[in-house]
Amino acid sequence: MSNKVVLPYTEENLPFTAYQVRGYEIGTLLAGGKDIWPYLYSFFINIFMSPRNVPGKFNFTFDRMSWFRDCGVFTNRGVKFDVDELDTTEKYVGLIKEQIELGWYPLGYFDEFYVPNKYSYNRRHFKHTFYIYGFDDDEGVFLMVGYTENSKFEKYKVPYENFYYACREYGTRGLEFVYPEPNAKFEFDLARCCDELREYLEGVYTGPFSWKFDSHGVNAVKGFYEYTLHQIEAEEYLDIRNSRFFMEYAEFMLKRLDFLFGNGYITTDFSKEYAEVAKLYNKVHLLYIKFNFTKNIGMKDAFTNIFDSIFKIESGLFPSLLRELEQALKRERSPVFIG
Repeated sequence: MSNKVVLPYTEENLPFTAYQVRGYEIGTLLAGGKDIWPYLYSFFINIFMSPRNVPGKFNFTFDRMSWFRDCGVFTNRGVKFDVDELDTTEKYVGLIKEQIELGWYPLGYFDEFYVPNKYSYNRRHFKHTFYIYGFDDDEGVFLMVGYTENSKFEKYKVPYENFYYACREYGTRGLEFVYPEPNAKFEFDLARCCDELREYLEGVYTGPFSWKFDSHGVNAVKGFYEYTLHQIEAEEYLDIRNSRFFMEYAEFMLKRLDFLFGNGYITTDFSKEYAEVAKLYNKVHLLYIKFNFTKNIGMKDAFTNIFDSIFKIESGLFPSLLRELEQALKRERSPVFIG
């Protein structure tokens, strides 16, 4: 067995890190050296809001389809076991290192109370995902990526013994191991892009794993506004994962619009107008942080003005964008005759 193995992974230029799993997936794909951006621009348009006050209250409908299982860009396999069967650090760590040497990335859950570099370390029991991209026997650590005590999505190290206890105390009964498909194609899917934008505007989701109480598309955005006002009126904490999610959403949409215009799918450069939406969502995120420090309920008016502007811009821009995309799709599907 090797003393050190580092699988390809980059935390640079990740479009989404509000939730860790998106960063795991995309960072692994980006490190593979392929141009995955056209593929990414096909997705991440429609969103949902869960009425339950849980992590992931706002997320992409695409999140309901795990890349690690369903989307053809990763091979996935689960390994079930009882931590008590692997009753020493050496046995448990050895199992994982064997898979890393074969090129598999371990994914699972542990209790961050036992994990150095995490905010919850020795503070509170907090069960969260982990993702491993290597190990180093000389230091006795696994190489991981995720949110650290610095509130940054970045690489960090976890000693083998800490990792073992974090999994044992969580009660881990299995792990997933994922492997990037070497022959996966990362092409732009215009039909998928049209479908997601149409469902966003209609406030629906027709894909798998939909929960009947969820709100979708424009209704989820309105739900974000209502959630924000509710928390302010109650002088409760505003979850900055939510504001970060929408900020990243707008930044990525802006890049998507540049891609669509630059590659001739649309003839109108909507990015100039949508750039204002990206700026507004950035303001929302900054105001979330400010409110959590000040609990100033007078900030309601500022949020209302921002969301009113967002709704106004999107209600005019997105229908026009959809019309141009549907026209492009018709051209794409029309047979070409050469006389």
